[in-house]
Amino acid sequence: QDQSITYEGFSTVYSDSTSDRKLSYHNVILNNLEERTDYTYRVTVPGYSNSSSWSTFKSLYSTGPTNIAMYADMGLFGELDSLDVVNLPRHNIGNVLEDVENSKVDFIVHSGDHAYEFEVGGGQRGDAYMDSYSEVLRKAPWLPGWGNHEYLEMDRGNRLANITGGLLFGLRQNNENMNRMQYSVDIGLVHIVHLDMSPYWCNFDGCETVDSCGFPDAWTSFSGTDEEAYDFETYRSELLAFLKSDLESVDRKKTPWVIVSTHYPMYDTSGDAIKDDEPDFGATGKHFPRSVSSLTPSKELAISDVEPVLLEHNVDIYFCGHAHNYQVTWPVYNGTVVQDNFINPKAPVHVLSGAAGVPEWEELGDGMEWSREP
Repeated sequence: QDQSITYEGFSTVYSDSTSDRKLSYHNVILNNLEERTDYTYRVTVPGYSNSSSWSTFKSLYSTGPTNIAMYADMGLFGELDSLDVVNLPRHNIGNVLEDVENSKVDFIVHSGDHAYEFEVGGGQRGDAYMDSYSEVLRKAPWLPGWGNHEYLEMDRGNRLANITGGLLFGLRQNNENMNRMQYSVDIGLVHIVHLDMSPYWCNFDGCETVDSCGFPDAWTSFSGTDEEAYDFETYRSELLAFLKSDLESVDRKKTPWVIVSTHYPMYDTSGDAIKDDEPDFGATGKHFPRSVSSLTPSKELAISDVEPVLLEHNVDIYFCGHAHNYQVTWPVYNGTVVQDNFINPKAPVHVLSGAAGVPEWEELGDGMEWSREP
């Protein structure tokens, strides 16, 4: 039976970090939807006479087959300073849209690095990315995460935070500890945790003026000392407390699969091949000259903090991006292969998306013991 329902929402205003323009983002929380049901909708903004065109999406579900598209580092542009989307026979976003329209994908997980960068060209680069991606977002739910490129051009991740304001507002209704740095959802048979681990990786001389060292505005103050401005110890404590509490609460009878998604790889063979002399296009967590607290943020510290938690709570997959080549490990812990098959794995499997990402050359290093060979 057809029904017409009107939902009201809220708006946020984003001030572009590289120009004088302001953008309004409108958010509506859709409650009490029937599972696996097609809903047709349009959007009307008060004060404007025209509504959007009609679109249709399928609602999500709590049981049954679960179809996910997961990736990071969505590349759209042929050159670093270009505002023109590459016209490819099979475009990245076109592939995802095709899968959504053919019911192969029900929702999308994007683990950071969306537009390279949102703020290039006074925000036009971000506009072009979102314009291209809008055809997908109109038809399928989206779970975004933050990578180092969300912080560049001194935007500090604010544009993506405004775009996802509705998602984060809805999640906080049930858990006030969820925010843009850490949140989780149950969809079908999968429990997904998103972590923004940028403060661990984006640590190098001068990072304050490049990507705010991976800290959003809530953690950034340019009026005090480094230790006051970038409180890494509190960030680290809250992130680990959230991760442990969240994983302890998972009901494996309901969601037998558990995935932790973040932008940064613990295991990858690119390593030092990433250009360390261009930290704004490849923070590796290997820059140590700048300590923002008694602890120095680094990739090594991230691994020692997070990997034991993943093992203790039997996390199935650690999903990431950042290095732009596809890699998968055997079940691995502390750099040691636990088993060379995927039958009832006794340690997490690390999956590196391998999407094309930013248009720059990148070298793939030699395989390691933990690398799953094709």
